[in-house]
Amino acid sequence: MIARYLYIAALLCLFIVLACENPENLVYGPENPDPNPPNTSAAILTGINPSSTLPGKSVVITGSGFNTEPSANLVSFGSNA
Repeated sequence: MIARYLYIAALLCLFIVLACENPENLVYGPENPDPNPPNTSAAILTGINPSSTLPGKSVVITGSGFNTEPSANLVSFGSNA
């Protein structure tokens, strides 16, 4: 009888884990627009100033093809967004 309850509890835990959304599998919608919508060309960078700085400091990126809404542009430096 205890084995049956453990089996059911294990299945419930498995379903809960599988139902959780991974951070890399974001759901896009009105409140969270896709920063890289399909069928759009990538932005073209013409400059980054300064070329190096400390974490938390500002960097100015110039170019064309960026989204007019600044929060909709996704920028990564290595593995840091």
